Amino acid sequence: MPWNDQLLTVAAGRSLQSRPRDRLRLHGSDHLPRVDVLVPCCGEPTDVVLDTVRAACTMDYPVTHFRVLLLDDGASPALRDAVAGLRSQWPHLSYHTRGQHSGRVFAKAGNLNYALFSLQNEVQPEFCAVLDADCMPTPDFLRATLPHLLKDPQAALLTTRQYYYNLPDGDPLQQSRVHFYTCHNSELDRMGAAIDAGSGAVFRRKAIVDVGGYPTFSFSEDWQLSLMLQGLGYRTMQVLEPLQLGLVPSSLEGHIAQRNRWQIGHSQQPSVLFSSNHGIPRPLQWSIAFNGLSIVMGLVGYMVGFAAVPVLCASGRLIPAASPLLVQIQVLLAVLHIALTWLHGLIQSAHAGFRIGPFAHLENSWLASSK
Repeated sequence: MPWNDQLLTVAAGRSLQSRPRDRLRLHGSDHLPRVDVLVPCCGEPTDVVLDTVRAACTMDYPVTHFRVLLLDDGASPALRDAVAGLRSQWPHLSYHTRGQHSGRVFAKAGNLNYALFSLQNEVQPEFCAVLDADCMPTPDFLRATLPHLLKDPQAALLTTRQYYYNLPDGDPLQQSRVHFYTCHNSELDRMGAAIDAGSGAVFRRKAIVDVGGYPTFSFSEDWQLSLMLQGLGYRTMQVLEPLQLGLVPSSLEGHIAQRNRWQIGHSQQPSVLFSSNHGIPRPLQWSIAFNGLSIVMGLVGYMVGFAAVPVLCASGRLIPAASPLLVQIQVLLAVLHIALTWLHGLIQSAHAGFRIGPFAHLENSWLASSK
């Protein structure tokens, strides 16, 4: 168990924030903030993207107060024509593209920045929401998320837990990331420092523009944006209620590719030290770089441990000790470690108000050697 996770649990336990976060709703149709719903895509199946577009367009919010912008880095003629056909029913929907192969230019971060800095020059909404192309929002998505940001002017971003409708029985690959959302990110939320998980985020546009938009030095732009906002004094939040439904990779190969992309993003964090974004103070750059290094070193530690166990078993020296007394001491220490790790998990579960299995924090460690 990493020491920083233990310190987080202690700090979260001393936080004054209520648990769980209250369910809030915006009512009525008057004096509501304007919102742009950004749906970036690049090569996803057309029917999947259109399902998300339809769900976004039919959210329970006055159509005069929100727009849905489909940001297609794949420049798909089929998507363009489909959106043109849907605009007769939903005039607040529009299609935009940076051109074919534009996905290579800062990928998703560049696509979102294109919307922030090129498509919103005339109409600048107070808030923006981001939905992945395969994540459909519930009808009350905006009415459930915006109150938290309106209630706290210092909050720049709110992220929502991702739920999935194609999880296999038992979730054998831990694709739901239950521990991350319900324990780790919930504790961060109590500190005002939740991590943006990507889809289902709602943010205060001015705050994002002031920090230079989405960071382009890493594939994990959502994670880095959270760190930047927190480092500049903003609060970031999370709500756990089901407000979006998405898809997980349907194959082991796709699952590993997804996690590889995330971890490559963390390995790129030290490159912030050479970033051209002058809105990131030097101390914050070092903090982001060290955060990425700590995550990568944790993965390396798991990989070394997994490789060492079979080697030690084959050598006959799994428990290196010169005397029975040392063996007994090592066994006692191992039992104590397991007991304390279990206790830490119980405390995390109590903080979150969510029951989890023992050692749930290891949900992704088995993939460490592939990342």
